[in-house]
Amino acid sequence: MKKRMIRCALMVSSLWFFCGCRSLFPLNDDPVVTHSASEDDANVISEENVVNPVEVPEGVSMYCSSPVNVRSLPGMEGEVIGSLEENERVTVTGKEGGWYEITYDGGSGYVYQDYLAGDSQQEE
Repeated sequence: MKKRMIRCALMVSSLWFFCGCRSLFPLNDDPVVTHSASEDDANVISEENVVNPVEVPEGVSMYCSSPVNVRSLPGMEGEVIGSLEENERVTVTGKEGGWYEITYDGGSGYVYQDYLAGDSQQEE
């Protein structure tokens, strides 16, 4: 019970930070260009050599790290269309911002990235 209360408190504080402080600390996956590079610039990295560490291949199975709502849109403004239980397996079909798109109830839904993990958290 105590463990569940701690998880709940962490979840609420994470949601507050990531959603409530967005205007103070915008999280943006898009790179920002501060200057245009010329051919003479020796420190330029070509686009084909850039790896995006947040890309998720289509059809990857992931597990819920705790109970979480599934939303119709990628964001807190999305309507809650259901929920998932801890250690429930889902198939990720894409990523938009900090939200994973998953297959859900014959369609698709969105879950915030912090609530999905690559492996089951089930204690053995």
